Amino acid sequence: MSKINFNFNIPYPTFIESIVVWFVLRYRKKHYGVAFRRINLSGGKNAAKNRYAIVDPEDYERIAEHNWQLYEKESKGFTLCGWPAGKLSLCIERL
Repeated sequence: MSKINFNFNIPYPTFIESIVVWFVLRYRKKHYGVAFRRINLSGGKNAAKNRYAIVDPEDYERIAEHNWQLYEKESKGFTLCGWPAGKLSLCIERL
């Protein structure tokens, strides 16, 4: 059986996104004890897909401006690197 994927964009007003984000943050606060937002991490050659970094809602807008990539190390550590447009890369490393 073949699988068909559809990708399309539907424009919507910004206030609808704000309402959805508010409900998501309330849900996460109730179920996990803390409100957080997720940033999608693109992976290198060996990284698994659907990886996310958890950030504070207050920092989300500033951090989401960058494209973040996950580099996994053999020692169970990782490095996150972000590339803002026209600037040097920002890297966060955990050993």
